[in-house]
Amino acid sequence: MIKKVSKDQREFPRAKRVLSVQYRLCDTRKADVAWYLSTTQDMSVSGLTFHTDLEFKIKDKLEIRVVMSGILEIFKGYTQVVRIDRKRTGSPCVVAVKFIEKKSRPITVKRSIKRTIKKISSRKKY
Repeated sequence: MIKKVSKDQREFPRAKRVLSVQYRLCDTRKADVAWYLSTTQDMSVSGLTFHTDLEFKIKDKLEIRVVMSGILEIFKGYTQVVRIDRKRTGSPCVVAVKFIEKKSRPITVKRSIKRTIKKISSRKKY
């Protein structure tokens, strides 16, 4: 049987980037105070995918920090789980999230980068 190639339904193209990501569940009913560390698989303007051993459900809200080289903060904000790819029992799964604001308004990486640049440029120079 030949599998039909389905049309890519993504709004924006994804770039394969491996960056450090810190994440924690932030739903009010089961909020997590501990941060977990992982790596991204790929990113786009609207979201990212990363590896995890934790069990998430679709529509869970996560607080995420994406950092490059341990110094430059690429994204800091809230996301919503939109897809979970489980491979085998005992192996990490891949979680896809979309960027949101606390009020569920989409946030862009471009706006996040602008905020980061503004913070860096406003720091006192010695």
